[in-house]
Amino acid sequence: MNKYYELQVESEHRCILNCKHCSSASMRESGQIGFSDSSLLDFLKIFPNGAHAYLTGGEPLLRPDFIQFIDRIKSVNQNITIGIFSSGVVSNEGGFGPVGIERAHEIRVHGISDAYISIYHENPVLHDYITNAPGSHAATINTIQNFLLAGISVRIHLVINRYNIDNLLSTIEEIEKLGVEEIRLLRMVRTGNASENWNEIGVPYKKQNEVLLNIIDKMHLSKPNITISGFPEHYPCRPHKSAIGCQAGIKILYLTYSGEVYPCACTKPLKHFMIGTLSNINDIKTYIDNNEHPLYIEKCMNPIVVDNI
Repeated sequence: MNKYYELQVESEHRCILNCKHCSSASMRESGQIGFSDSSLLDFLKIFPNGAHAYLTGGEPLLRPDFIQFIDRIKSVNQNITIGIFSSGVVSNEGGFGPVGIERAHEIRVHGISDAYISIYHENPVLHDYITNAPGSHAATINTIQNFLLAGISVRIHLVINRYNIDNLLSTIEEIEKLGVEEIRLLRMVRTGNASENWNEIGVPYKKQNEVLLNIIDKMHLSKPNITISGFPEHYPCRPHKSAIGCQAGIKILYLTYSGEVYPCACTKPLKHFMIGTLSNINDIKTYIDNNEHPLYIEKCMNPIVVDNI
């Protein structure tokens, strides 16, 4: 197996926030991760040429043994590099707050090279409304600043929703001021909280396309790299070198909290997309071997695209 993969791993079920669009609500309600560390480490061994693993959740930074967990991953495969998908909001004695500068340095020293951190609106009040956590915007911004000071490459996840669809350009302009490396626009996955709150936060597919095409026309004016997920006919779905089209299952694999492997996060609500489970790694190896040569998929597999809603 020679292909270099990006692996997205749900590694912690808890999260302080309760975002209106959260696709992982069932994981938070489950109260646990449904696979052992040893089975995850066995999975990582099938990538001898390396991979970049993003730890997600929930909130991966809430994992009590987070540092030791990183160390275990590095010990089993030195060719694995590690990043995180995070809200930038962690628990503290007062309830919640940012990741402090000392903790940020510790995370960097133990091997976290980059972090995608979520911002949902330029207006802190609306951001906090979307996360259902007053004060979360301030904590997130503080974490971003501390990560940058610690030498962690910071990128932003900006999920398109009804509250920011008409403010995406101005929100991007505000985020640019933080000095981040990338701003990534994401289509919402209609599952979990997003499914329940769709009438409030969902945006028609056609309107999303109109706004995204306008942003694509203006990308050259932005200092950070702007990337787009879920629009592969116009922009590669992941910012890999030489990537084209949709990269789900081609250069991306997504591991859910229950130990199931899917082509990407957008496909996890639908069982027919499942590649295999950690309890039967041979199925995953077979899939990888059979998909050694395809370069891309033409259309996004997100159900919102298929259903055109």
